[in-house]
Amino acid sequence: MSFRMRDRCIFCVIAMLMLSGIVPCKAADVPPSISVIVDNIENLENKIFSRNRIYVNYASIIAENKLSSKPDEKFNSVIYSNIKDNNKWGVHAILAKPIDNNTGETVYFAKNGKIFEWINHSNHAVIAPFEFGRNMYSNWTFFLNIGITPFRRIAETNGVSFDKVLEAVDKESYLEELDNFILPDSIKNNMQKYTVNPIQDEIDGHKCWVVEWKNADKIWFDSKLPGIIRKRIIHWKKGQGVKSIIKNSNFKEFNDGIILPELQEVTHYVGEEMELDKSLLGKEHSHFVYQVNLVQFDAFDQEAQQLSNYSLSPGTSIFDVSNNYEYTITKPNSDPFTRPAEQEIKINRYAIYRAILIIAGSILALIGLWLILRKEKS
Repeated sequence: MSFRMRDRCIFCVIAMLMLSGIVPCKAADVPPSISVIVDNIENLENKIFSRNRIYVNYASIIAENKLSSKPDEKFNSVIYSNIKDNNKWGVHAILAKPIDNNTGETVYFAKNGKIFEWINHSNHAVIAPFEFGRNMYSNWTFFLNIGITPFRRIAETNGVSFDKVLEAVDKESYLEELDNFILPDSIKNNMQKYTVNPIQDEIDGHKCWVVEWKNADKIWFDSKLPGIIRKRIIHWKKGQGVKSIIKNSNFKEFNDGIILPELQEVTHYVGEEMELDKSLLGKEHSHFVYQVNLVQFDAFDQEAQQLSNYSLSPGTSIFDVSNNYEYTITKPNSDPFTRPAEQEIKINRYAIYRAILIIAGSILALIGLWLILRKEKS
């Protein structure tokens, strides 16, 4: 008997014994079901976002424009901060190095059904109803890369059904970030389309279960760390070209067994939606490497606390969409959700009182003039 034939016979015998239960098989070698995959994602999501306080600071230490080498078309490194403080959610982004005194700073906060948005270069802020969330889903890059996002919680803590938000993705351009196979919803809503490869694959020496919706989404989940994504390939749409390839590495355990990567590498590719020359389709568009600087749960240091208590400087213009009025901040350290509005209400009241006094004075003056003219005529 040849060695190859003998090996096949041995393999068949072992397989039969394993199926009969005589030889136990390791649980790690049994592929998880799609339902278990979803449970793992949701368990990790709950473990992270059930915390009262979360703060993650990270930066794009490499930001390459793969379609151009011109200095004026290069991408710039950005420092991001994502924060949760009870029911308040915030995103902060700022250039690592200002360009011509422009910091590129943007701030988005959501709380109690309202959104606050501020952009540095205009020194203009907007306070608006949450509705579908406006820009609140932007700049959560770190969490998008690990497949564990706070988007459902952001919407629902502001009184909006996230399922309704997802239904509006194709209608509202500002929800573009959600048209990206967001987990776990992408899998939950397409249970029959995702499959688990029965053979494990290795990423950086770590065995992974490969979960795939063919020509749409392919995910490498660490077989020993439930819910942890080591690699992912996302397409623009089902059947279209690759949109992004994501790799997470340098994993570290934070408190209570929460394991997160400290390094993320993301490459984006040209798609039809970008409306570039067709000869560029499928080519690398950009390449980013994100480095995590700080992760905090429950307790905030001064840096995180300062962002959570974000305040506006005097001179900042604010437009309140709900009440349809605009005003300028006059007090330092003004809370964007309360103090400016309270200040404006006072200003409006004073304006009303002043208008009443002016009108009353004018009426009295007219009455007095009428009495004088009447007396002169008589």
